[in-house]
Amino acid sequence: MHPAPATTDRRRSCRFCRSRKLRCSGASVCSACKDRQIECVYDQGGPKGRPRVSGARTSGRLVAGQPRPEPAMKQAPWTSPSSPSSAAAGQPFSPRLKSVADALAEVTAEIQEKLQGPRVDGMPWSQAGSSSSSPPPRQRLAKLGCRDLIMVLTQDIVDATAARFSGLDCLSFFSNQSQFFRVNMASSSPPEPSPTLEPAPLAAYNGYRITQLLDVWFGAHPLSMSLSKTLLLRDIRSNSYDPLLLAVVLGGGLLELEDTDTRVESEKLLDWASSRLQYISTAAADLSTAQALSLLAWHETCQGNIIQAMTYSVYANRTVTRLTMDTLARSSRDVRQINGVDLVQIELEMMHILGWMTLALMVWYFTHLGIVDDSLPALAMMYEHPPMNKDASLVLRLDKAADNLSTLPHQWAWIQEIWTISHITSAAVHLNSIYPRPANGPTSPIAHPHHSWQSQLHEQLRNIQLYKVDIGNLCNEARAVLARNVQIIEANMEDQVAQTWILTAYRTLLIHLLFPRMETIAVTAELVQNLADCLAFFTRSFPILVHISTTHALPQSSIQSCVRSYMAGLAACGSAIDALFLISPKQYQCWEPDILQGLARLLEQATKLDTLFADDTLLTDWRWRNVQDRFHRLSKYKTELESVPPGWGDLPLPIRPAERQPSSSSLPTAAAAVAAESTEPTPTPIVPLYTAANELPYVPGYSIPIEPSTYEET
Repeated sequence: MHPAPATTDRRRSCRFCRSRKLRCSGASVCSACKDRQIECVYDQGGPKGRPRVSGARTSGRLVAGQPRPEPAMKQAPWTSPSSPSSAAAGQPFSPRLKSVADALAEVTAEIQEKLQGPRVDGMPWSQAGSSSSSPPPRQRLAKLGCRDLIMVLTQDIVDATAARFSGLDCLSFFSNQSQFFRVNMASSSPPEPSPTLEPAPLAAYNGYRITQLLDVWFGAHPLSMSLSKTLLLRDIRSNSYDPLLLAVVLGGGLLELEDTDTRVESEKLLDWASSRLQYISTAAADLSTAQALSLLAWHETCQGNIIQAMTYSVYANRTVTRLTMDTLARSSRDVRQINGVDLVQIELEMMHILGWMTLALMVWYFTHLGIVDDSLPALAMMYEHPPMNKDASLVLRLDKAADNLSTLPHQWAWIQEIWTISHITSAAVHLNSIYPRPANGPTSPIAHPHHSWQSQLHEQLRNIQLYKVDIGNLCNEARAVLARNVQIIEANMEDQVAQTWILTAYRTLLIHLLFPRMETIAVTAELVQNLADCLAFFTRSFPILVHISTTHALPQSSIQSCVRSYMAGLAACGSAIDALFLISPKQYQCWEPDILQGLARLLEQATKLDTLFADDTLLTDWRWRNVQDRFHRLSKYKTELESVPPGWGDLPLPIRPAERQPSSSSLPTAAAAVAAESTEPTPTPIVPLYTAANELPYVPGYSIPIEPSTYEET
């Protein structure tokens, strides 16, 4: 029979008062620490009772070739051995331990096997990707900035998911994205670890330079919310930091300086961090390891190294999932505090952010590459959503309490966008899991108790975990669930800006799900009303968008992301109205009067949406000209209808100019748009979206080359 575990609680005195043998007031921030303006740290209390004698324990953090760490340090701070042999230093080594690099190699093999297997559409990736237009060896690879990637995820996850289900045309977030994946997949290869671990390059960085680079990184990187600046600085001051994480963060900070010398420095740090993974045990990979892997995944994605990025993302997500479960299991017993904030809750917040952002990357990769992974819904149920605003973030509350204020305004910029991505990812995961494919049905997600209204959104999405071949029925069920989620959001969110942003994504999905891919449209009064509701949302949301841009309610980068998401919704609105009026005139004779009246109201709403484009300074997304042309044409068609006597059977089909995808040299500008309005293009008949049964409707093709500034020579 095992003895009952000894109970622990928070120490009565903070660390400072104990070291100085002062009487501690016991407050969240005790009076002694408050007077001295220093951190007030309460440690975990030791077990009560007589200590038991036990043998010495060995750490499994490092595998081979690493010196034994000091008790207060994670790893040796400034230097590392140049070779794996350190038996002379007394480091025990077990060949049974598997390194993180070995685990990454196994994940890479899993990914390559999935790429060789059937895609969601039943076609192997090797066959789907081997087109005659294969890129030449010297073709430039598309690269993104670290801030650009979060904007891509915010919208393109919605676009890529909608493209699977919808028969509407869709103007995607940024052009030529299929080429982004195909070109980079063709040139991407698994990482090859260095045979020996070189000395740590951190020795060249003194405390002042480290602090400066940390400020640069925390002020520029979207994933800075997944780290605590206060805790990282404390580890650096006490010489107990993780060299792996610090090398990755400093490497990212150097990249932001954007000059040749710092780029070389950055590559050296990041290469060293990658090579260090072969000396870290998977059994002891901790939160700092997961943070470093997530940052490496973000970096490799921006560089266009798809295989490496997927490998890092998948393994980082698995590590975060394991750590989250372990932390939740001990959360009730862990009572450590710093400046009145529970450390375990800070750790959980960082883990949840890492979990959602790595899952978002996985969903983005898998959706575009057609990879089937039925475990994603269960993963989405694992994580609580990130903080909705700066006041809800414990990480930022700790930074503020510790007077680490220099980068707080920049960190606030990412909170709303990360929160939005988490909800978009959750919806995309569950929608993608029900898409018909030649495979077994998705596995049921794990049962997990939820209570908050945000968790109710998860529970609603679980209701569409039904495997049905009929895509029309799937779209109907998915629309019902998403509509209920819209009601939950509207009833519980008080922040009008945040509500508008997330509902823009939901409404865009709802519009696309009204028109299932390769299905005959059954025009009903309910369909027309649902579409009218979505159009009304975009009409009344525009003043909020103007308010955001004029009052700077969001940071500039987030404003741009919000406007582009709104533009994608407008594009879906115009495409949906167009689809209804492209149906054969013979069908008009069979429609009921309420349907015809609803169509007239849709054209009225299209006229209102057309007036939004008078503000060219706001709606300057590259797609705005295409969307404006569509609404302008629909507005003119409404005028023509008003002159037609009642009797919709003889209505003429609308006409529109021949639409073509502009090239990168003809991206619209405000001046060019004004000049173009003075010239009427030659009208041509509309090509129906729904044609022969063997002909696919238009879906996002990303046929516009990425601007030259986003390319770099390899």
